[in-house]
Amino acid sequence: MISLYRKHTGDLSSSDDALDLDVSVLPNGVDLDYFHPMAQDRRRFNIVFSGKMSYHANVATALYLCQQIMPLIWQEIPEATLTIVGSKPPKALQLLGRDPRIEVTGYVHDMRSYIRRAEVMLSPMVYSVGIQNKVLEAMALGTPTVVATQAAEALKALPGRDLLVAATASEFAKQTICLMHDAELHATLSRCGRRYVEEQHNWGMVTDRLIDLYKRVAILHQGEIAANVSEAPLLSSMSL
Repeated sequence: MISLYRKHTGDLSSSDDALDLDVSVLPNGVDLDYFHPMAQDRRRFNIVFSGKMSYHANVATALYLCQQIMPLIWQEIPEATLTIVGSKPPKALQLLGRDPRIEVTGYVHDMRSYIRRAEVMLSPMVYSVGIQNKVLEAMALGTPTVVATQAAEALKALPGRDLLVAATASEFAKQTICLMHDAELHATLSRCGRRYVEEQHNWGMVTDRLIDLYKRVAILHQGEIAANVSEAPLLSSMSL
């Protein structure tokens, strides 16, 4: 979320330097009461990928995950399973469910239970823009997450503590396998991932900052309007 406004510092027609641009960037927010960890048994070696499956970027990513990453994971952990959660999966994704190791749910009333019970959330987005809410939500739920490099760059999270980062199919497989066999790392990412979202993406905090920003913009424009009114020529009664 970005807010942009201009402060007039001089004759706007004289130079571009006369514009002082003040840009405020607010992070995506997460409802921490709704997306909260719960004590429940995780499905051993279960991986989850979630999102609206009619969205082309999610479809491309799910296919990449199944065709390029999972075979590498299965070489080391044959019993690993993948759950693809999200509404309106196209035929190409539905067919993946023929493999007993892959579950394609289609629409579900509540994604949280699928994400909470998974050992790992993978988000190897093949192309994307900005922050991926699915990543923040998984972290808020306490599910360790492995994300693509471009997704990590949009966050202030610390790789190795809050989440894991990968750039290639082999790196995603390696990070996932390591996470599944390292209980201490799994616990650290679960705990620190949640704490990161609490500190950086709390909807209450983001809302307070947004309200403050609106107030500052309103005060700025009130001053500009008052100045313009005071400088405007008085209208005669004949012009009314």
